[in-house]
Amino acid sequence: EDSLLYLPKKGLRSADSMNIAVEQVSLTTPDNVHLVAWSIPAAKQGTANFWLLYFHGNGGNISSRMSIERYKTFCMMGVNTFAVDYRGYGLSDGTPSELGLYTDALTAFNYLITVRHVPSHKIILIGHSLGAAVATDLAAKVDAGGLIVDGAFTSAPSLGQGQYPFLPVDAMMKNRFDSISKIRRVEEPKLFLHALHDEVVPFEQGELLFAAANEPKMFIETGGRHNTPHTADSVRFYGAIMEFLARGKRLNE
Repeated sequence: EDSLLYLPKKGLRSADSMNIAVEQVSLTTPDNVHLVAWSIPAAKQGTANFWLLYFHGNGGNISSRMSIERYKTFCMMGVNTFAVDYRGYGLSDGTPSELGLYTDALTAFNYLITVRHVPSHKIILIGHSLGAAVATDLAAKVDAGGLIVDGAFTSAPSLGQGQYPFLPVDAMMKNRFDSISKIRRVEEPKLFLHALHDEVVPFEQGELLFAAANEPKMFIETGGRHNTPHTADSVRFYGAIMEFLARGKRLNE
């Protein structure tokens, strides 16, 4: 099960070609696992100096092409980004597990609070695919400025059941990533982004997760597929994020 769910890529590609400033940061989790993260400052000060704490999907690492494309745009939008590699991914030590990923996420959040001295209401949690489940778990535990999920599923067993309808997936899976039960505990503003033609996480999964969430919340249907809404429908994708951050700025003024 783990080998199907976690698809880490070891090592990191150079950030030199990004044409933006990247600081590589080392973190240590409470269970003594060494993690590597990237800190990417905004190209200009804007959007109330928000930080996007970014959680990537189940494959690749923080230096994947898709993630880098997003960092660059966030940078140009005037938003700081902090992207952490889960244990076992990139240059991070350890072996991925559900509890481990949750621990890694909390470690990254606490780093921004205690080391970078970022106010919690300035930290927006953002996750893609599996990273959306990690971000949702974190949002249910901490007081952040908001939650953005892209291509999110309700739970790992629910997603697996759709792929293997004739197997007792729910009873078989140890990894739960039960976002639909946790989203109800997230009080911060929430933005749900989902590609209508997502071939990995059905669009209906995103709708169900959104329906279970409490206000305030927004749902934006995008073009593209699971990994491409930011390029196939960039105006709507990034426009929704900008609107979401603008609303957060007004709430904090």
